Amino acid sequence: MAISILSLCVILGGTSILPGLNERLNRDLEQTIPSAFKVKTVPTSTKTEKSYGVWIGGSILASLGTFHQMWLSQAEYQEHGVNLLRRKCP
Repeated sequence: MAISILSLCVILGGTSILPGLNERLNRDLEQTIPSAFKVKTVPTSTKTEKSYGVWIGGSILASLGTFHQMWLSQAEYQEHGVNLLRRKCP
């Protein structure tokens, strides 16, 4: 599954503004994973998207009803540990 995630990487956040980051990340990933898998990195087009895209994505994710089912409290985590996280978020 981890390799399939590399088929589409969206580059966001303040660091994504660095010149050449998309090309370097794409090249480094292609050198790291087996050639049978295709790597595709997608930079956002505007500085605003790069600066706020992570926050916007997080707010969209948090608003999904299915995401609320995966929440766990600190008390739940302390009582059940990482196994509870694995059950709630397979």
